[in-house]
Amino acid sequence: MKKLIAVCLVVLSSTAMAKFTNETGLSIITTGGNTETETYNLKTESKKTWDKDAVSFGGHYTLGTAGEENVETVRNWDIFTQYTRSITKKLGAFLGAEFEGNEFAGYKQRQNYDAGARYQFIDTDENKFFSELGLRYTIEQTTDTEEQNGLVRNDTKGNLYLEWEQVLNVNVNYKFWVRYLPNFTRGEDYQINFEPSLNVTLSKSFSLSLGYTGRYDNQLNPGAEERLDWTYTTSLIAKF
Repeated sequence: MKKLIAVCLVVLSSTAMAKFTNETGLSIITTGGNTETETYNLKTESKKTWDKDAVSFGGHYTLGTAGEENVETVRNWDIFTQYTRSITKKLGAFLGAEFEGNEFAGYKQRQNYDAGARYQFIDTDENKFFSELGLRYTIEQTTDTEEQNGLVRNDTKGNLYLEWEQVLNVNVNYKFWVRYLPNFTRGEDYQINFEPSLNVTLSKSFSLSLGYTGRYDNQLNPGAEERLDWTYTTSLIAKF
């Protein structure tokens, strides 16, 4: 992970003519009266492209508390980086790494390492559709209370990702992505993650985003009660 990040930083620093973009979104939900809760969600993604190469990196952090004692009800996070190399106009290859955590879902930390191919089916001003197919190696530390440091699992998985984006009009666009992770080590422990979102442009630099993120884990970790974790967010997005 450290070596991959270091390589990405070196490449970024050596490409002054590359195109750089960033999207950062923040949503805050506060309720009072009979129920007092506060939920914060910060999400950011940056991408640098040049010639046939691209590097993206980012992550998110969600924290929710309830009551006067600010008891945690939600806390999850992730950081990631991915390098993509174009082979032809439509075909490319990628390497990626991701760290994530969600103790309410039964794991302290999950490390994911990816490699695979990417294919761009459609790339127009109105519609974009691409897929990624590869392998994922996962190291997961659970929150199993029977062991001080939790149970550590090592899994080999498949990684199928689909993303479709459509421009509805000059100010509104729609995006949907889904990721299927079959587990070759433990067949029942597969995952399906997905997110539909609607973005409304407010100005050149700001937009409003409505999104629903679902994360389905077919095999529950110790301490988890539901297979599906979902988050609905209304965020203000800053772009540059």
